[in-house]
Amino acid sequence: MIRTILVILAATNLTLSMLAETSTLVDASDAERIAGLMQDEGYRAKVEVDSDGDLSIVSGVGGVEFNVYFRACDDELLNCELLVFNSGFDLKNGSSEAKMTQWNQTQWTKAYLDREKDPFLELPVNMLYGISEENFRDTLNWFAGQVTKFADHIGWNDEPSVDPIKTFADPI
Repeated sequence: MIRTILVILAATNLTLSMLAETSTLVDASDAERIAGLMQDEGYRAKVEVDSDGDLSIVSGVGGVEFNVYFRACDDELLNCELLVFNSGFDLKNGSSEAKMTQWNQTQWTKAYLDREKDPFLELPVNMLYGISEENFRDTLNWFAGQVTKFADHIGWNDEPSVDPIKTFADPI
């Protein structure tokens, strides 16, 4: 009898801890919640829908703008499967494939050039079934660090002040 009670208590405890974990999962179905988490971390975060109907959150770090795009969404822009962190830089003379390759060989974020040879930095995050708030916060802060490092890598601070590109660009 005592053994049965202990098994029931252990199962109940396991179930409750699993419920507690899932209640703090973040997925890509609520842009306002994600913006709130970003603001909790000290970032500005404005939810926008652009002229193409794409949902994103506009933010920035160290004077450099970045966006968090919601991708693989249903028609109502809910139940998205991916968040894509993205930052683009409008350089007067563009950048080079060699610089992008150098970055891509040593970093986990993806660097690429648009048609005007302006560099972009990107990090897709699978949000299907959710991730923990802690994982989201860590990913956000890590990406922000990568943006700062990438800005140095491409010589952003060496250029005259030009606003970062505000829209997502597809790789060539």
